[in-house]
Amino acid sequence: MEPSLLLGTGRLRHRRVETFPASQKARLLRSDDQPSVFTSVSEWADPASLHAWKASQGFQDGMGSARELCNEFIGGDFGVASAIDPG
Repeated sequence: MEPSLLLGTGRLRHRRVETFPASQKARLLRSDDQPSVFTSVSEWADPASLHAWKASQGFQDGMGSARELCNEFIGGDFGVASAIDPG
């Protein structure tokens, strides 16, 4: 897998997320130790908005492109177990 291709695909996906109603944040994280390892994290106003995004054509297209570039892909939905919000 070419990390720069996945990075470009991830940026496009995050631009699609940003324009979707009820999206709050989207981040594509890249490992400092293993530059070919990425984690995508997004925050949504509510579970229904997340489910609507995952049912959208934009999500399907973006995830299909990302999966094609990955040696391994693990997806899932996660809730916050702990957070630190300084300030």
